[in-house]
Amino acid sequence: MKIFAHRGASGHYPENTLQAFTAALNSGCDGIELDVFLHAGELVVIHDRQVDRTTNGKGYLEDFSPAALKQLDAGNGESIPTLWQVLQLCANRLEINIELKGHDTATPVVALLQQAQQQLGLRLDTILLSSFHHPLLQQLKALNPFLRLAVLISHYPADGVEIATRLGAVALNCDRGFVDAALVEAAHQAKLRLYVYTVNQRREMLALQAIGVDGVFCNYPKEALQWLDDQN
Repeated sequence: MKIFAHRGASGHYPENTLQAFTAALNSGCDGIELDVFLHAGELVVIHDRQVDRTTNGKGYLEDFSPAALKQLDAGNGESIPTLWQVLQLCANRLEINIELKGHDTATPVVALLQQAQQQLGLRLDTILLSSFHHPLLQQLKALNPFLRLAVLISHYPADGVEIATRLGAVALNCDRGFVDAALVEAAHQAKLRLYVYTVNQRREMLALQAIGVDGVFCNYPKEALQWLDDQN
């Protein structure tokens, strides 16, 4: 089972910061997960449209100029990173699940990934693009049919697997609350991987492993790897 560091090693470091991603890399986990918005033409790594929860600022992203946004403290003196900075740090070192948060992110992320291929030697098979905004996934596939997509869902839709199949996705990313063996089997029959968020308890993680879940998003990647190792 794959372990993705959810917003980096966010259980110990400020979420979605280079510090958290560096800790994830050092943990030996399989991948990282992060969130991006488009801000003044640049993809920035932050979970919320408002900066209040994760920084020392107040207000919406659009309230800040690029320079002012860079000045915010996202924890431990870390600034809000750009997606390009994360790619520079992590490219080809592990899998990167990029969750697209804005309706306007499809074209910029495709362009940035192309730039990363040219300048960083990025392999597209290490990138997974996910979103709750399924029309955005359609846009991505139209822009580049070689992109690997994951359909994000927060409930138990009767047609979740069908949606993912129709969009040409490779994975279904689901909330842990409704994942059962039947959903895992349906996903696997459709040749989809099933990834589950956010799993921070040993017992829950091992139960998901037992029913065949392919990966989990966890705030504590180092500990999660130890839990799995203790089972072997």
